[in-house]
Amino acid sequence: MRQCATWFKSVSKSEESNIQGKVVRMLILNVTGERDVAALVSFLKPCEFDAAAFTPNKKYKDISKNRADEFELSNNDEMKQVQSKRCKQIWDNTENNTMINNTANDAMVGNTKISHYFPCITDTLVWVTQGRDTNISNVTEETLPDVPSSLKDANHLQVLVTGSLHLVGGVLLQISPGLND
Repeated sequence: MRQCATWFKSVSKSEESNIQGKVVRMLILNVTGERDVAALVSFLKPCEFDAAAFTPNKKYKDISKNRADEFELSNNDEMKQVQSKRCKQIWDNTENNTMINNTANDAMVGNTKISHYFPCITDTLVWVTQGRDTNISNVTEETLPDVPSSLKDANHLQVLVTGSLHLVGGVLLQISPGLND
């Protein structure tokens, strides 16, 4: 995760310097298994995300709509949801601790104020991309949280998807449907 965060900070800052207007950084994260979520989150906080989204590793909320090769089979659906909600809770709690412990010079580190849990990758991507990506259709039956105005007026979105290869694969299949062809 350290290498991932280092890479993202470097690439995102470089890209931002070439973009006119506001850039918003978004995180999509899920951590599976018995890994230390707090330790992994500690590497991501300095990336200065404007929002964070948490979701289990499944493309659709209705488990019957997911192909068996598109999601992790090792846990039941309820456990996946609990794990993802736990990731969000740890992120939020780390956020509070980070903000309390920051000095004036570090005020921008760990500035993420917006975080949401979503039941599936599709809902997550609809919310994160704000309808800007034509490969992501709003097929959700859920009422998603409103995108805050501080994120809506962005000229460019930078999105980091990390924590689980199943999550990364699910996102890639959603944004590039013909990837497996």
